[in-house]
This record gives sequence, structure tokens and C-alpha cells, in this order.
Amino acid sequence: MQERPGQDFEGVVTRTAGALDPTSRTMQVEVQVPNHDGKLYAGMYGQVKFLLPDDNAPIVVPADAFVFRSQGPQVVTVTNDNRIHWQKISVGRDFGTQLEVLDGLAKNTKVVINPTDDLLEDVQVQVKSAEKPKTDIAATSASSPVPDVAKK
Repeated sequence: MQERPGQDFEGVVTRTAGALDPTSRTMQVEVQVPNHDGKLYAGMYGQVKFLLPDDNAPIVVPADAFVFRSQGPQVVTVTNDNRIHWQKISVGRDFGTQLEVLDGLAKNTKVVINPTDDLLEDVQVQVKSAEKPKTDIAATSASSPVPDVAKK
């Protein structure tokens, strides 16, 4: 709420319109917010953030971790003992900067950013942070995105 900076109010979705407006691509939603202390007034507008369960969220990896080889699509992973492993994957949707992995990769697996063909299977490596990649192996974790919708 713009009138209440720094304060969050939790609510529960009680109803939806059940259909999208084709022009605005929006849907009316009713959220019931407890107001026992009277801080919210009729007619106030606020920004809503929906936290959706991600039980079936897809595994995604950065697009620059993906390699297409003669064996098919692969990513280079780093095992728990910091060894290289070429992992065959099934690719789903392309989100531009990220790719959905349908099969072959578990959540929080370390994948190598910008892998080269000279990375050999089972070679020991030193993992560097993906935020500041140097010339060594830079890795990030495969993850499931948490859907985040903000709407006025």
C-alpha cells in the first residue's frame, strides 16, 4: 500500500473472474485481507504479489550453459567432488536467457557457464562464482523459478 510504506498485508484469494479480459490480458481477483487494526480503508489501492506453489515448476538453466553436440543437447555439470560431467538433457521451452530442462537434470545441480569442448569427463575443477566469472570454471545452480506476479 502506497499509504503504508514498508508494511505488508497478507491475504487469501477468495474469488476470480474465471476469464481473462482479451484486451488487457488481466483477470479480476478478489483477495480477502484481515483488517483487525483498521489500517486499510475502502477504496485504497495496493500492489499485490502472488506467491504460487512451485511443486511442479520447471528446471531452468542459463542459455549459455546449454551445448548442442552430436550426442544431443547437453549441459556440463559439476559433481559434489568438483568433477566435470557431461549430462544429456531434454530441452523444453526457450525463455531467451534461460532454457527449460524437461529431463536429465535435478534441481540445484551445478552447471558450467559457457562450457568449451575441451572440458573432459571426470576432470577435477575449481568452481568460481557465476557473478564474476574468470578464466576458470564458473558454475550456477539449475533452479525452479518462483512465479512472481505483481499487479495493481
